[in-house]
Amino acid sequence: AYIVKYKNGRVLVHCHAGNGRTGIVLVCFFIFYFNKSYNEAIKDLRKLRSKGVEKTPQEIYCQKFEEYIKEIKNFFPNKRKKIHFFIKNQKILEY
Repeated sequence: AYIVKYKNGRVLVHCHAGNGRTGIVLVCFFIFYFNKSYNEAIKDLRKLRSKGVEKTPQEIYCQKFEEYIKEIKNFFPNKRKKIHFFIKNQKILEY
């Protein structure tokens, strides 16, 4: 997010096939950075790459990530930098 926003850069996200795991990372980025719902994020990703987020467990993970981000925002309303700090310093993403 920092590179995209402040360095006007591009980031390559890729796994072996560039589908499921890559899709999860991108959908979670869309959820966090653009405040999209997981359904919107998956739909947007699939417009760009039809095989992104291939399996139901991957969709469930994205849904859980969205719930997690919403919960954090309740603790840090309108404090985006604090959310970044909290996530960066958290050892385990619980879901």
